[in-house]
Parts: sequence; structure tokens; C-alpha cells
Amino acid sequence: MKKINKSIYGVLLAGLTLSAMTSCIDEAEPRSNGVVTQEMLGRSSTATASVVKGLPAYGKSVWNRNYHWTYGTSAIMRIRDVMADDYVVKDHDYNQFSPWAATIALGPSYLIGQFVYTYYYSYVFASNLVIGAVDAEKASKEQLGYLGLGYAYRAANYLDMARMYEFLPTDVDPACTNEQGYNVKNLTCPIVTDTLGEKASRNNPRATHEEMFKFIESDLNNAEKYIVNLTLNKNNTLPDLAVVYGLKARLYMWNEDYAKAKEYARKAIDTYGKAPMSESDATDTKKGFNNIAKWMWGAQYTSEDRAVKTGILNFTSFACNETVFGYAGNGPMNMIGKSFYDRISDTDWRKTMWKAPAGSPLEAKNKYVAPAFKNRIPTYGSLKFRPNQGNYAESSIGVVSAYPLMRVEEMYFIEAEAAERLAEFKEKLADDLGPDKEMPEIFEVSGLTKTGLQGLLARTSELLAQTPEFLLYDEDELADETAYFGFEEEEKPFKVSRDDDGGWRLSGDKIERLFIMTNFDHDESVMKFARQMRAMGVDETLRSMGAKDGDYVRIQKFEFEFVD
Repeated sequence: MKKINKSIYGVLLAGLTLSAMTSCIDEAEPRSNGVVTQEMLGRSSTATASVVKGLPAYGKSVWNRNYHWTYGTSAIMRIRDVMADDYVVKDHDYNQFSPWAATIALGPSYLIGQFVYTYYYSYVFASNLVIGAVDAEKASKEQLGYLGLGYAYRAANYLDMARMYEFLPTDVDPACTNEQGYNVKNLTCPIVTDTLGEKASRNNPRATHEEMFKFIESDLNNAEKYIVNLTLNKNNTLPDLAVVYGLKARLYMWNEDYAKAKEYARKAIDTYGKAPMSESDATDTKKGFNNIAKWMWGAQYTSEDRAVKTGILNFTSFACNETVFGYAGNGPMNMIGKSFYDRISDTDWRKTMWKAPAGSPLEAKNKYVAPAFKNRIPTYGSLKFRPNQGNYAESSIGVVSAYPLMRVEEMYFIEAEAAERLAEFKEKLADDLGPDKEMPEIFEVSGLTKTGLQGLLARTSELLAQTPEFLLYDEDELADETAYFGFEEEEKPFKVSRDDDGGWRLSGDKIERLFIMTNFDHDESVMKFARQMRAMGVDETLRSMGAKDGDYVRIQKFEFEFVD
């Protein structure tokens, strides 16, 4: 009963570039006339592998050479940075990211405002291509690894979008009302999957926080299941199992599930198994902080990348203050806010990665690629990212660098913050109960790491041993009761109605319970659900009421096509 759209999108071909894109709305919809089909890719492990290898390349691709803020994932990182309070860019006419810093020209009618949305959804399409091309039941071990990779990338991109686009209450708009007067609280962005047809994609509303959370969690569960088979990963340029755990830690922090966030952050740390970056590594003027070998996951530029050949449309051009060819080195330099700088302890070596004020004891600890930059860089200017090999004059060498996508240091911060939030929860619970009520015992239990279970079981055993026996019923009351056995007609398991657009809708407690209990991530579960509906008489009833092949049938928010 489920028909899957297997077409892919022309925008994903030719190295997964975005040069052909003109409208985020148009390109966010699947096409039925793709040059290559997912079935064709699925039959060729070589073709699938080439698309898989294109996933990290796409992250550092240039969208449009005419717009210097379109150089991929690291450009979006900079967008988020300049919109925050603690990241400062020295005002200059060359500041390509000033629209985001000033929050101007970002609406849907501006190309600038479309960049982030378009970029992420095209990345999602690339992930969907991989997911749709691999049949888990017939795939080789390596292809299962590709499948895990597709799920990991899709989850990572949706998690970024969800956290960026979720509408939350503010002092300006506590009611979360948009320009049309609708309440949009906790709405994120539309979910586009490898199975979403063109018709459905054109009527695809923004997902709620809960819907998006469940979707990303399902993708990460699949990534965790399959990515262990991946042998393609080299030099930390592709996500692995540790990264999947790290993405789960981010997801649970976003969902305010601090127990699980803490659990998966620790799992990521242990699986990664390497120490955080050292002071000598981070302050090295030849490579500096941007060393992919020291991260869990990152993007590595090569001399053949288009972003490198442009000279200036790349991460180093905008992030490194110590160049003579890049944007940052020629005006809009990166800085830390003074109040943030002052809050960092002088004994913390990370403070030396920003230029200290003149006369400060830390001034002598600042290191520069070349002496001339000591005078060129303003106070509090960043010394974090360096040009490759310390080459500040030749872009063809200097920008062949890397930028981080996940670091183990982040996992330590998530673990610590989650623990603090759990402590705050316990304090708030105690306050809410008041002095007259006893504080309940709280056990932090992890099914993943198998921690906390012994304490919970031991305490349960103690309480059972201390609890006196009690009857579940009064025997005297039962003696006077009379049992009556009658026949009641069984309620019909489903009802059929028509939606305004002519589609068919199934409702009823029994069929909706079956729907909720079905795991649609597994084909076996989907087929079982189809058989159960057929046994109930759904097919026969729809046919008798005039349903035709291709008609839409809906259960709650799920939609499929009727096949006669």
C-alpha cells in the first residue's frame, strides 16, 4: 500500500554543487525527472560510493562565486558567530557578513536570507540520495556503512536547522505570533525524506519540536546501527560512531533531556578515546588550532577544492587574521568581546589565543605567524586559526587548511552542563515540593552504559522487603457480588471519511493504536501493518466506497497511496 518516490534531484549531480539553484522554495521539492535514479545508484556500489565521497566535499563547496558569503558549512558557522554577543568583527567595508551582524536584508525576498535554508536542504537531498539508494536487506557491509553515513549527515543537518529555525518566545514576541497572525511557537522546519513524493512536498508544513526530535533521533539510531560497517573514513573527515554519539548528545541537550545528554556525551568521549587538544598544538603558528587530526570530525581543504582556487571564498580567508590575501587580514578582523575576555582566567592558556592588551602579563605569551602582525591585529584580536604552514602570503598554500565540525572538548562541556542542569532540576523539585513534603529518591539510570541500574534495583528490593503484605481486594465484598455475562457488539476497528481535498481518512481507536505501535523505519513493520489493515477489511471497504489506484489515504499525519 506504500508507494515510494525514487527520483533524485538534478542539483545533486556534477559534484553536488549549488550553482544551478535560484530559489530555495523550488529546489526544496523533489523532482520526478532526475537524470539518475536511486535504483540506478543502488545497483552500482561504485556510483553510491562516489556520492558518499561527495558528502564531505559538499560541506566546503562554493554556492555562488559572486557572493562571498556562500562557501559552505564554515560560512554558516560564521553567520551564527557574528549574530552572537561574544564574537566581534572589526567594522570594515569588506565585512561580507554585516547583514547577519546587523540583521538586515534577511527576509524571504532577499537572496542573502535564502542561502542558509537552500544550502542545508540541498545537503539533506544529498543525504536522501544515499539513504534511498541502499537496500539494507540486500546491501554489502560497506554499503551498510554508506547507509549509516547518509543517516548521520541528514540528522546533523536537520539538527542544525532545527536549532536555528525553531521559533521561541522572546521579550519582543512572547506570544510567538508571525506576520500572518499564526502561533508558530516551537515550529522548526519542514521534513523532507527520501520517500517524500512531489505532491506531498508541496504541502509540507514546518515540523514541531517534538516531531523534529523524533525524526532526528530515529535517523541517529539508524546511523548508530549501520555506521560501524563503514571502512571508508580517513583523517576524521567522515562521521564515525563516536560522532554519532556526539550528535545524540547535542540532540538531547536541545530537547532538554539532560540525563541522556550527559550519557551520550560520556559515550562519545570514551568511544573517541583521545585527549583534548594541547596548548602546544593549539598555539603552533605553522598549523595552529586548525588541525583536523586533533578533532573528532572536521572538513579538510585540498588544493583541488574550488574554494581554495578562489583564494578568498573559504574558511581561512575569513577566520584567520594573519594573512595578506584574505578578508580578515585586510580589514574585518575577528575579535573576542572584552567582557568575555576578562572573564577568562589568566592561568587558562586558551586566553593567549587572543591578543592581550598592551602591558598585560599575557602579552609576551601571544605568538604570531610573522612579527608584522603584532601591530596589525587589534587588541583582543583572534590568534586561533592560522594559515596552513604559516604561509600568510600565498593563498594556494595558506588556505589548504581545516575547520572543526565536532571536538571532544564540546562533549566534556555538554557532560558538565547536563550534570549542572540535573542538579538544578533536583533543587527546583525540592523547592516545588515545599518543606512539608519529602524529597523523592532520584536515580540516574542509563540503559546504554548500564550505569545506575544496580543502585535502583537494590533500593527497589529494600522497599519491597520493608512493605507489609496487602490484599488487592476485599474478599467479603466479592462474596456478595453477582457476575453478569452478556453480549455487546464489538466496536468497528476503523472508520472511513473524506478530507476536503478528496483524500480518504482512516480513524478509530484500534487502527490508530496499531499505527502508533508500528515502527515505520523498518520494512517488516510496515508490511505487517499493511497486512493488519487488510485483515480488518480496510482495502475492501475503501474499494467499495470508490477508492481508486493512487488515491491518498491518511492515518493521523501519515499519508500513503491506495494501490488496488
